[in-house]
Amino acid sequence: MNDPESSDTGQLNSSERQRLQHLYTLHRDHIYSDCCYASGDADASAEIVNETFLRLMKQPREPDNVRNWLFITARNLLFTRLRRSKHERTVTAREPIFNRTELSAEQRLFLQQMLEILSVEERELLLLREYVGLSMSELAESSGITIEAIRVRLFRIRKKLRSRIEDAI
Repeated sequence: MNDPESSDTGQLNSSERQRLQHLYTLHRDHIYSDCCYASGDADASAEIVNETFLRLMKQPREPDNVRNWLFITARNLLFTRLRRSKHERTVTAREPIFNRTELSAEQRLFLQQMLEILSVEERELLLLREYVGLSMSELAESSGITIEAIRVRLFRIRKKLRSRIEDAI
């Protein structure tokens, strides 16, 4: 994203600044929600979003698939933070990820509870596919595993959720 001729990587020209602002506006809420739900920490999630876009700004050129790059970078920053804390924090109040008006408060709560039975990795994979809308190939690329392995994992996650939902109903 930076002009290689520029000696200061922190300076952007006008079109780069506008492009970065557009990308920030377009993706920040999804990245924040994903990080917030996975970590349960709103402040850390905001820091991760900021760090993700700072890293994008420092890239010598814009990645081919910016959206995928942003989510991979945010995920890696989040996992680094979780590894450093050496344990997953249990948080009682998580940021809601289901803000859609077509769902009642009771339905949103039920979905949140069902998602909490999943591990952080399972929840992240499902949310990146279903909520964020990443393709199978984007998920495979970001995870470093095959598309078939992604399909199998998603199948097992959905089966696990389906079973729990049937038990709850």
